[in-house]
Amino acid sequence: MFHQAVKLSFSECDGFKDFLKHEDAEITQIRAGSFINTVSLVPLERMVFRYGTKSTPWIATGSATPGHVSLLMDLNYRLFPTVNGIRQEGGPLVQLYGEGSEHCSVAAGDGEYAMIPIPNPILEDSLRGLGIGSMPVEPGRFAFLNPGAETLRMLMDTIGSLRASAEGSPAMFLSGEVRRTAERELLTRLALVIGQAEGCRGIGHRIDRMKTFSRARAFLHEKADSPVYLAELCAATGVPERTLRDVFQSILGVSPLRYLQLRRMRQVHHALQRSNSREHSVKEVALSSGFWQLGRFAVEYKRLFGQSPSQTLEQ
Repeated sequence: MFHQAVKLSFSECDGFKDFLKHEDAEITQIRAGSFINTVSLVPLERMVFRYGTKSTPWIATGSATPGHVSLLMDLNYRLFPTVNGIRQEGGPLVQLYGEGSEHCSVAAGDGEYAMIPIPNPILEDSLRGLGIGSMPVEPGRFAFLNPGAETLRMLMDTIGSLRASAEGSPAMFLSGEVRRTAERELLTRLALVIGQAEGCRGIGHRIDRMKTFSRARAFLHEKADSPVYLAELCAATGVPERTLRDVFQSILGVSPLRYLQLRRMRQVHHALQRSNSREHSVKEVALSSGFWQLGRFAVEYKRLFGQSPSQTLEQ
C-alpha cells in the first residue's frame, strides 16, 4: 500500500490495461498517434482517487470493480461521447457503475477524467449519514446522474483540489490526517451528487443490444490470444451480421469487422514487442494473426502505431 500520491505514465494500451487489473478489460486504439495516458493515484484513508489524462482516441470495454460502486467523470464534458450505447448530451454527466456492471465507451482524443471506486459499505455509510436513502445502483447496473449545477461545482472543486495537491505536494498524503480529511470531504460531495441528482437515465440498461454485445465481449475474452473473425463472432452471439453491425455501431461507434481488425492489429503489435528479429519475422507474426496482405498490413500498422512493424520488432 502506498501513501504518497504518485503519477504513472503509459505509452502502450497493454501497459494501461495491466494497470487496471481487470482480466476482461480491453483498450483498443482507434486512430493514428502515440498512445499517451497518465494516471495520478491519490491515496485516501480507505480508497484511492484517480485522475487521468489521455491523448489518443480509444474503445474501452470491461467490468466495474467487484465490491465497489465506481464513479467516472469526464472533466472536459467531451471525452466520453458514447457510453454503453448512450450518447452523452446536454452538459456534464456523472457515470455510476454498480459492482460487476459493464463499461463500454468510445473515448475521444485529448481529455481529463476522474475515476473513484468506492467500497460499497463506505458509500452506504456516507449516504446514510446524510439521510440519503439507499444505494443508487444495484450490482450489474449502470446509470448516468445529472446533478444540479451547484452540487456538481462543489464536487468539481474538490476533485480540482485533490489533483492540484497530488501534483504540487504529493508527500502531503503521507499524513494520515490529510488522507482522512480529504476522503471525508470527497465522500460528502459524492453523496450529495448522488442524493441531489435531478434525474438519471440508463439504470438497468439491459436492452437486447447490450445483451448481444455482452455475449460478443465474453467470446472475445475467451479468445484473447487468438485472432477472431466475423463469422465466428456471429456464431458465438447467435445473431446475423446485420444485427451485430447495428450493435457494435451503436455501442462502440465502429463496425464489428473494423473492431476485429483493430483487435488483431493490437495483437500483432503486442507480439512484435515481445519478439526479436533473430527468432521471428514480421511476416511470421502477421500471418499468425490473420494478416496475409502484408503490404496493406504494413501501411495500416504504421498509420496506427506511428512506426513500421520491423521497427517495433527491432526495438
